[in-house]
Amino acid sequence: MSISKDVIKQCLISKQREVDEAVIVNRPVEFEENGNYVIVGVRHAGKSYLLYQHVRQLQAAGKGWDEILFVDFEDERLAEFQTEDFNSLLEAHLELYGKKPVVFLDKGLKTTPLRSRTGSLGLSKKRRRIATHAPPSNQPNASFCAKSTFLRNIYEDF
Repeated sequence: MSISKDVIKQCLISKQREVDEAVIVNRPVEFEENGNYVIVGVRHAGKSYLLYQHVRQLQAAGKGWDEILFVDFEDERLAEFQTEDFNSLLEAHLELYGKKPVVFLDKGLKTTPLRSRTGSLGLSKKRRRIATHAPPSNQPNASFCAKSTFLRNIYEDF
């Protein structure tokens, strides 16, 4: 069963409020203007925080939420999120704001491979994507490195 666009819109708006209310201490991290990133690290290392900081930097540069799509896959309302829901995610943002956004996928790699989660989003090489991933605590380093390479290769395919 697909998630309704109304639920997706509620998730997007509540996450926007959360990011806007977060206390940010800027860290010396720079993102290329048109770069695509997968931020990988252990749980609670600050990956989501870096996304928040980058959103704030985009806002300081004049971009608003109409140009930023930030989705947190730990939101319980998105627990049943399926590949086909990515189309609804983008459509919901377009219905709210009418613009194609920079896409932030937070904690989006936990249950489904990245390709199947983002493949139907219709992301062109001209649209920025930034995602976070925390490997399981019991994952060996070799698997972790392989996963990082896998994620990097997938993003190059878009």
